[in-house]
Amino acid sequence: MSDPDQTRHFMTVFSAARLGEAVKQVGVDYISVDQHRVETKWFRSGEDVDLVVWTDMAGTIIKQQLTFFGQVLEWNLVDGLKTGLIVEEETGQQESPASEMVRYDLVRPLDATVQQGVELLSSIACLSPQLRDGLVQNVVKPVRLRDWPAGKVMLNFGSSAESTNPRRSPSSWIVDALSRLKFWRPGRS
Repeated sequence: MSDPDQTRHFMTVFSAARLGEAVKQVGVDYISVDQHRVETKWFRSGEDVDLVVWTDMAGTIIKQQLTFFGQVLEWNLVDGLKTGLIVEEETGQQESPASEMVRYDLVRPLDATVQQGVELLSSIACLSPQLRDGLVQNVVKPVRLRDWPAGKVMLNFGSSAESTNPRRSPSSWIVDALSRLKFWRPGRS
């Protein structure tokens, strides 16, 4: 975008502050995985912005997914940070609507999506400061579970009394949960 008029137009269309102020929490749900409860919070604006945050019982973010204008910015404890695009796949049948899926960027997260995502997350007024800071931190300095010290993993996820299988690692329930928490586009089937 070397043309100043195009740059000004883009800045008018993508105003992180304006978009962030419009985001509101619209739902909370819970799933159980290996006797652990995962809380799902869904935030949405009327301008094609969705944020879904999955936390464990202690409030640790295990996955977050921000979608805006067809872009996806996703982080989770196992895979780390990813970006991508929402694409519609035609079913070939008129009665069936197109299904949405994510095409993730293969090499590395796109800088522009990361930058816009951080600006947007930082501007979501309805988030608690602690949650907002955690979401931004997961994007700016993405850490994976494998990077955590063993003591922190055990402290956060490690009660072996909760597991009926002693061969499972303390954090294996997170992997199970994340496999169930694939791309989820709220309000759409």
